Amino acid sequence: LEATQDSGIEVWYRDHYVRDSVADKGFPEQELAASITLKESFLIRRHCYVVNVEDPEDATTTWQICTRIFHLPPAPAWNKLDSILAGGFDMPPALPYPANAAEGAISDACPGWQLRSAVKQHLYVLVPDDPEQTSHKHILEDTLRALGGSIGTGVDPFRVLEQELAKSKKVLPSNAGIEGTLKRFEALQQSLEDLCWGESGQKMGISLVSGNKFTVKRENRTVYVKNMKIASAHAHSRDWFELFYDSQYSPPRPFVLVLQWMVCSSVHLVNFTSSLKRLVEVNKFSLIRAPLGQLFPQPAPHNVWSSVHETNFERLAFYVPRKISLPQNMEDERRKRMNATLLQHWLEQPCFFFFLFSTSHMDFKIDAVQDWADEDMSPGAASLSESDHRHEKIFQRLKGWTLCSKDGTCLVALREEHVLFYENRCKIPDARNAENSFEGLESVRKLWRVFLERTEQAVE
Repeated sequence: LEATQDSGIEVWYRDHYVRDSVADKGFPEQELAASITLKESFLIRRHCYVVNVEDPEDATTTWQICTRIFHLPPAPAWNKLDSILAGGFDMPPALPYPANAAEGAISDACPGWQLRSAVKQHLYVLVPDDPEQTSHKHILEDTLRALGGSIGTGVDPFRVLEQELAKSKKVLPSNAGIEGTLKRFEALQQSLEDLCWGESGQKMGISLVSGNKFTVKRENRTVYVKNMKIASAHAHSRDWFELFYDSQYSPPRPFVLVLQWMVCSSVHLVNFTSSLKRLVEVNKFSLIRAPLGQLFPQPAPHNVWSSVHETNFERLAFYVPRKISLPQNMEDERRKRMNATLLQHWLEQPCFFFFLFSTSHMDFKIDAVQDWADEDMSPGAASLSESDHRHEKIFQRLKGWTLCSKDGTCLVALREEHVLFYENRCKIPDARNAENSFEGLESVRKLWRVFLERTEQAVE
């Protein structure tokens, strides 16, 4: 796909295959190719690519080129799927979170992605309404003080701070704001338990921690609609879903909640999410729905894996984030100082981002199911080189940080080679009319300009 002008795009389709029968008879292999060009005329809104942060005007003239591979929908693991629906197996997690502390650890994998389209998910982030309790500025300052003013790519500031506090046997000073946040979260937890399990009395078991511990693990609970306190619940319902969530809440670290289901009617899900939003608002929190398709796209079938990371995952076909290239071939210490400066600029006003995900190494490895040579040569497979087909593993978590704006409209991913600026596709289309939608897009545009300016200052 390539965007050529504002009025549409052109799509090139090529079908390559090898005539095996010709090669078997001793003749050279012949490649037959069919090429079709389609012109699609419609209005699209361009997403520009910043080639050089020192020249912001360049963003108005350069297009971002994206590559997508389209293929037949991969089949899920049917045996495992049947066992889960029959109640023999538990619902496996499909979200690559939380990241492992040590490189190479495999204790917290997420095999749920193998169920493919049979699994549906919503990712929610819970933060206090009070901006002071959401800000991570002081967390970063304490972390940089402990690390000597610089920070390696993807290093979790909460984990560093926890380790430093454990060494010194100290805790962060508490205040009325943090204590009030914990009390409101406790009330929210009790209300959510009552909503999900009613008189059965099941508990989520979330620990409330203030001052010295930030490391979270993944917990989960099964919710049966027949036990819920929603308008559509009834005693004979067979619908159910799974809740995955953080094992503890320690502000100002955001709380992550994942709603995952296979067999649940939309009317029950709408009633549950509506009730959840009301409970969150009553207890003075904000519920941000994060875009899974942008942050954690599902792995593509292994027969299309290559050295191009962009096409190894099922990404949105017509969406590309804004990209800012960072200086390459930098000394390690200089890069660490640049990371510290970038994060400081983004966490402060007027950007006001906060940390969402961090990992200092490639994590959540996925291995190819079988070797490429054992596969049938499907149309399009022969167009990739042998070395590309021998790409036997990919990683769902890349080295770096993911940050979120205070209202959830934008997200930022900081990698070693570039910065990605995302519009939250779950937030902007939620507007009920065109006026609100345009207001949301305008706020994103203003934030992008401020973000670009602050990033330029940090890189200089």
